[in-house]
Amino acid sequence: QLVASESDAAMFMRRCDGNHTAAAERLCLYWEERLRVFGPDRAFLPLDLLTGNGALSRDEVLSLQAGFPSILPPSTTGQKVILCDRRKAIPSSPECRLRCDFFVHHILAKADERTQTEGIVILRVLMTPRFPSVDYEMSARLLENEANIFPTKCHVHFLVIPPIPKAGKNSSVQEIIDRHMKLAKSLPRLASVHLHVERESGQLLRILSQDLKLTHDGIPLAFGGGWRIEHFFREMKARESRDRRLEYFQQKKTGASSKIAAAPSQDVAAAAASSQDEKKKM
Repeated sequence: QLVASESDAAMFMRRCDGNHTAAAERLCLYWEERLRVFGPDRAFLPLDLLTGNGALSRDEVLSLQAGFPSILPPSTTGQKVILCDRRKAIPSSPECRLRCDFFVHHILAKADERTQTEGIVILRVLMTPRFPSVDYEMSARLLENEANIFPTKCHVHFLVIPPIPKAGKNSSVQEIIDRHMKLAKSLPRLASVHLHVERESGQLLRILSQDLKLTHDGIPLAFGGGWRIEHFFREMKARESRDRRLEYFQQKKTGASSKIAAAPSQDVAAAAASSQDEKKKM
């Protein structure tokens, strides 16, 4: 039952344009990778439960709330948008980041069928003037999952703001771009792959607003928009609070049901004891 609710086969059919064989393959790969990433203890727990008692542990919920990856407001056409900016990532294991990516794709796929037909926009920030080092193995696993297992069609957009030219810097920037583009283009199941390099001030802002149809409030502050990571943090905290309330009332309801179920057996025991007393009196 949980497998059916966590990975509705219809989502995978839509993602594969009605191709039964491709949908079945993607669904199997999804659960193979989910078991590998979450382990047998958590792979079959609800993925969208943010109390720490679901597939995500409490530490992983905190990592998610830090904002890698994060969900931006939809575009003006209603298309869902994911931001992958590793400057927002807090120190964590590779599995933690992969699990958070599972969560984000899961809730978007469940929320809107168009994520499987029209697809989602993934903004993957490769470089800005001040940026942490690149974990190529992690980048590869994230892209491979987006291409091969999730029920979402992924349109990947690499964003680059080159640092101020310095000796040796240009070659390292080009290496980062080349390696990511080579990897992405080797994954034919990605819906599309795009590279955007800011060569003049405001260029990325125009691309995000005019070409990708993002609203001002849906464009990150670093690119000239009004979206801040605090917006996603508050959204995830609100979701966590809602999940905790639901979990509390569910536990309370289960506890009450257990007491009601136990009551008849207690009555039977009391009646039996009373019957024994009557026999003794006779």
